[in-house]
Amino acid sequence: MFEHSKSAELLEASIRIEDNGQAFYREVAQKLKDPKVSELFEYLAAEETRHMGIFSEMLQKNGNYEPMDKCYPGEYHAFLKTFSDNHVFNKLNAGRSLAARMNSPDEILNFAMRIELEFTFFYMEVRHHVHKPHAEIISRLFVEEQSHYLKLIQLQTAIG
Repeated sequence: MFEHSKSAELLEASIRIEDNGQAFYREVAQKLKDPKVSELFEYLAAEETRHMGIFSEMLQKNGNYEPMDKCYPGEYHAFLKTFSDNHVFNKLNAGRSLAARMNSPDEILNFAMRIELEFTFFYMEVRHHVHKPHAEIISRLFVEEQSHYLKLIQLQTAIG
């Protein structure tokens, strides 16, 4: 599936994860009746779409960049690739499929919080495998993913 450098593989995985995230959030925003909940999921869908564009731009500028893997040559990249390959949101149409199977707001909120934490973890590590300017951008996205998680927690608390 991946035909590029190791960093390009991780950027491609990030694009797929964000694409599935936005699809999931859009689907559940339409499914849920509470306007406050739907509004947050529409916001998150827009954020994931924006992130997808940022990762796409990074991928275009990536070239054949290969990160230095000083400590454990190849192992850490293998870990990140395995994590992304096995992440539910790295599968084609996973976002829509999962949204269709979930009905309860609690189930949806809990799943959304979990994936935001997983995105945060993944991006925290991906930033060590890309060009320095891209790492700085990913660091900002990392903070945004944390913010998404906090918004979901606040919503869950508010609707109790």
